[in-house]
Amino acid sequence: MHRPVVFGLGALLLACEVPQTRVAGEVIALPLRDESPREGRSVRRVGVMWSLTGDTTALLDVPAVALVNAATPVRIEVSGGGCSGADTTTVRVDGSVATIVPYQKVFTPVPLKQACTDDLLFDRRTVLVTFQARGVGRVRVVYRQGDEARLTMMERPITVP
Repeated sequence: MHRPVVFGLGALLLACEVPQTRVAGEVIALPLRDESPREGRSVRRVGVMWSLTGDTTALLDVPAVALVNAATPVRIEVSGGGCSGADTTTVRVDGSVATIVPYQKVFTPVPLKQACTDDLLFDRRTVLVTFQARGVGRVRVVYRQGDEARLTMMERPITVP
């Protein structure tokens, strides 16, 4: 278990225990395309990875080495708060490439009836990645940078001796 790092007025509401997401090479079929937001409803979307310094490379922590057929922890940090919160994280390992996609639930308030707080939440997630062949592997994360609609990818090498 871990505690998210919270900034903003709603810190007391958001500083609750959030379980770590642990997935060992499972494929969960979730779309990369956004669901259509509707007022008063939440939708699932690919998560935002954002850094106060603008350097998102520190938001993906991949070890230098992973053993064959051993679950290796990979850590990512997803940004949210206000009207967005944690959802699931998917992992797919295809040969020497592991693709991680963090998701968030995003609420769209009804104008003049609902509002979102101006909070910033850093949600640290750990997933387990298992490579089944030796060589140089790649760990990719598909995410959004800021509130942009387009998806971005970050990649790190990992040695599997």
